Amino acid sequence: MPDTYTYEAVRVQQRPSAPPFYLVGAPAHEITKWADAPHKKSSLRAGYQRELDESRLGSIEKFLELSSDNILPSAALIAIRPSALKVTGEGNHCKVEIRIDAIGPDESRAILLEELAERLSSEEMASVGPADESEEDDLAEEDLEAIRPESYMSSLYAELRDYGSLDPERQAEMDEFVATMMTPGLIMDGQHRIFGAKEAYNGSIVLPLVLVPGLDVSEQVFNFYVLNNKAKPLDKRQLRSIIATSLTAAEIARLYERFSSSGLRADEAQWTYRVHTDPSSPFVGLISLKLSDDEAPIDDNVMDQVVSRFMKLPKTYNALKKGISWESGDPDFSNRLALFYALWRAVKDTYPGAWAAATGTGGFVQIFQKVALLQTQEYVLDVLKQVVAFQDKSPFSSPDDLYDAASVALKRIPEAFYLKEWKKKGLDTGPGKTFFLEQMRKVAAADGKNLGNFAIFRAE
Repeated sequence: MPDTYTYEAVRVQQRPSAPPFYLVGAPAHEITKWADAPHKKSSLRAGYQRELDESRLGSIEKFLELSSDNILPSAALIAIRPSALKVTGEGNHCKVEIRIDAIGPDESRAILLEELAERLSSEEMASVGPADESEEDDLAEEDLEAIRPESYMSSLYAELRDYGSLDPERQAEMDEFVATMMTPGLIMDGQHRIFGAKEAYNGSIVLPLVLVPGLDVSEQVFNFYVLNNKAKPLDKRQLRSIIATSLTAAEIARLYERFSSSGLRADEAQWTYRVHTDPSSPFVGLISLKLSDDEAPIDDNVMDQVVSRFMKLPKTYNALKKGISWESGDPDFSNRLALFYALWRAVKDTYPGAWAAATGTGGFVQIFQKVALLQTQEYVLDVLKQVVAFQDKSPFSSPDDLYDAASVALKRIPEAFYLKEWKKKGLDTGPGKTFFLEQMRKVAAADGKNLGNFAIFRAE
């Protein structure tokens, strides 16, 4: 027999065309039996909730146990699977019954796999590739490159589909994800109140809840964003990560206008994540999303600034766009990202020692500092802007053309510029960035000679 939990409820029909939701009160220890929060982790980022803050949980427990007069009157918001919910009674007053079915792990994975397949676009499904290993063996390497999963959710679908081929540690991570997503309720707002109250008075604290049945994951993410951005705003890092790893490409496209009206460009939110995960990106695996156990050397807020400045080139660089379809011919930004990768592959290949020092165990990350990433890119673009007037076509005509042009532009800046310690303070300030770019230009004018004479390397 499945476990069931029954509560008195108030049915709310907020709008004539909208489905009803239900107001209930439930003990915290019961809520955590049929509801969970889809947490985002460094190993599995598909959840949209922030990781639990142990200090907040402790403060909530302490607050509740400090005095019997202390209460938590704000309602938590939970999305309920319709298949797990039974409503009886007419009018505003009714009863809701939440059922936990005993489903095995294999069946749970199959159900979730089917749900993911319905969420993915046809392009995302096509990118996943064949399920049969022998069929994959018959494909040429260039064909395999063409079917690499194009989004995090399609990659996750492929892992679930090929669960048996995963190593035990990854299987355990996937099991935890499946168990959470198959829980009758997913907590959209109020996870700290629920889990904190569970620790007080043996979980007997009754919390007010809003139960919303039939809310798909994209709507859950949208409501999570709106709730958190209006009350205690999420920082841009959290928003980018949520959009890029919790929604499919189809869902992002469908919610684009609604996200925009709430102050977030959903398409732009994907850029940093694509730079971090695209196999053709020189920055693959190097961007920190600030999740637990994430020690990547480049802060994602920094990379967001770098890639955004390139993707949305200021008007001063309009000459570089001549003869190419910069915006109208690039609806999913793939062309512009390919150019961005080409510029930075040129940097990586021109300065292999500095790049290796920044990605190795020594952690000498000067070349990945914010000022270096932003101003190196600007230096290259400035040089190309000057030479494009004397060329028949723009170096932006193709990634190969841009790679070659950027490599030439960087030749007069020696690798030692990035390996020798910068002693000038305040480089990440506005004046500091201007100073850094001026130093690059002076080093180039001197053909990289006598670096020790430049102010950036002299102690103040």
